[in-house]
Amino acid sequence: MRNFFEKNAYRCPSRIACVCVLLLLSVIPLSAQKILVIHSYNTSFPWTTAFEESLRELAEAPGSGLELYIENLDVTRFGTVPERTALAGFILEKYKNVSLDAVIGNSDHACVFIDEYLRFPLSIPRAYYTTSYENPKPWIFSISAKYDRVIRDTWAFVGEVFPRMDGVIVISGDPYSTRTVYSLVSELAGDAGIPVRLLADFTFDELKAAVSEAPATTAIFFTPVLRDKTGAQSTPKRLLSELAEISPAPIFTFWETMTGSGTVGGYVISARTAAKEMVHAIRDYLNTGRFGSEYTISKCVVDWTAMERHGLSTGLIPESATIINRPEPFYVRYARTVMRVANFVFIAFIAALLVAVVLIVRSYKRLSAVNRQLLVARREAEELSLKDSLTGLLNRRAFLPLVEYELQRRTRFGSVAALMVADIDHFKRVNDTCGHDVGDVVLKEVGKAMQDSIRGTDTLARWGGEEFIVLLPDTDEQSGFVLAEKIRRCVMDLRFDSCPPITISIGVAQHGSDEDFLEWFKEADGALYRAKETGRNRTVVSSGLRPDLPTDSREELLMLQIPWRDEYRVGVEAYDEQHRALFSLANGLVNAIVNGRPTDEILPLLRSLQEGSTRHFSDEEGYLRSRKSSYIERHMKEHAFLLQKLESHIEAFERGKTPTYTVVSFICTDLIVRHILGEDKTSFREIA
Repeated sequence: MRNFFEKNAYRCPSRIACVCVLLLLSVIPLSAQKILVIHSYNTSFPWTTAFEESLRELAEAPGSGLELYIENLDVTRFGTVPERTALAGFILEKYKNVSLDAVIGNSDHACVFIDEYLRFPLSIPRAYYTTSYENPKPWIFSISAKYDRVIRDTWAFVGEVFPRMDGVIVISGDPYSTRTVYSLVSELAGDAGIPVRLLADFTFDELKAAVSEAPATTAIFFTPVLRDKTGAQSTPKRLLSELAEISPAPIFTFWETMTGSGTVGGYVISARTAAKEMVHAIRDYLNTGRFGSEYTISKCVVDWTAMERHGLSTGLIPESATIINRPEPFYVRYARTVMRVANFVFIAFIAALLVAVVLIVRSYKRLSAVNRQLLVARREAEELSLKDSLTGLLNRRAFLPLVEYELQRRTRFGSVAALMVADIDHFKRVNDTCGHDVGDVVLKEVGKAMQDSIRGTDTLARWGGEEFIVLLPDTDEQSGFVLAEKIRRCVMDLRFDSCPPITISIGVAQHGSDEDFLEWFKEADGALYRAKETGRNRTVVSSGLRPDLPTDSREELLMLQIPWRDEYRVGVEAYDEQHRALFSLANGLVNAIVNGRPTDEILPLLRSLQEGSTRHFSDEEGYLRSRKSSYIERHMKEHAFLLQKLESHIEAFERGKTPTYTVVSFICTDLIVRHILGEDKTSFREIA
């Protein structure tokens, strides 16, 4: 035996080292798994925030071997086909040199975008979180919101902790969620002989009144409510918090993002759990070539304080549940009391020292230094403010982030933008001859005149002294010149009691593709300098070209542009997207006319708008008919009238027998805005 050990002793260290290396290689990935994540909505939505936080926690865990690339489709603002096509091109170019291992789509819009616009190779597996979108392929894993499971589990939980329940109320919110929750809860309650009441078609005040009058033996189930029957909007979690404060009955929910608002909770659909399960599924596929069969996105979340308030049995909470607002154990509270006392003694000691210091340094010199420091702090606080204290306009600090956002949007979607820099002529003479008080009045009135002259999408700020700056999104050099001339004439028409009329000089620059803000500003400022040098009271563009002189009608056309606003939404995403597309076509038509495009270029735009309106009206009528809308006949008559009127305007424009302004005014105000805000709002509100 001794000879054996002596013979093999020299081999042991090398063998042990090899074994250690093999073990390390088995647990440490050779390279990180690269996963592209695409969200449907931005991080102002709680689901998106929780989903992304969970993914980042996984990626940042020691030895995770996970490398994330995150993009945001942001369908609430950028939902048109051209915008999605531009975004797809941007993403494909951005990741063309990245060897992606998998793709995650968060919600239906992102999943459709991945399949229809990005079209990655079939060798890249995909994991989708969906509610209604389906694409059954062996390389696609879809995990959906299984409401039936969480509803049944929550019902069983309610029966355990709330045995005296003798009635149920379901609050109607999102149509899909409401139908699912109400039908399954009605089935379960019917088996137990418990009546179910659906609260629907309410104002927020009516809903609060009904909840406050609910018997304490009633169980209330909340589905996400975005707006009431008047169209007033609310954040679901905030509304749930308000209801929980006044409700004598316990409220339950099925979404983790709603917990922590005073609701008891229950078995909920969890964005954080969904994110982890999707990564789990992708790793199963990368390791074995197929997805597993058991994944879940639900868990039990319970608010201890809410249960105690409504007399529910906290002893029956499942062991696997996540408990929030649970009272601290006695020893923790005792330790905190001791710490508070210690902190109080320490603070008292520090305070005594400070008093002694103040008594020692009470001298005129030190007080003067303190006053100077206070003056500096006050000036710094004013500079940190986002508003100019004199004119009420945005200041430079607030303006710069908006410019950076516009430059990013321009890079992402290929849009145009212009910058306008304006300076009051001979302003020093006003201050010297009339006084600084009069100069302040001039600055205020000029700022107000400029604010009244720009469009809703433009951003005005006081750059400093007598200089103002305007950001013009989706505006080329020609349109920027038209707006600048309108502003210049409005300022020239101002009258003051204590000084003669004043004028301004303006420089305009269109953003170049590779320019940063400093280069862009220098171009606009250089144009302003040339306007000053060539006589003042004029507009100069940075390119050196002299645009056509604007006319009143072209100014009016430019002001007809209609930016999309969230309040125009009708609540059905497909038709909101079509509405946004019509807005975009109309604005493109206005720009073409303002920039003097010939008739043979404007006519195709008119026909494209006509075709888009016809398709949209047909789709809308089919949807309203399927929902048995009582407004369908009236809706169809208005569609027919608008299309007939549009055709007659286009024919008259083609023959040169109608003014351009008449055609565009009809399209922007009657065909699009008034119809959407009037007939569409009424019809879709009835369905909701």
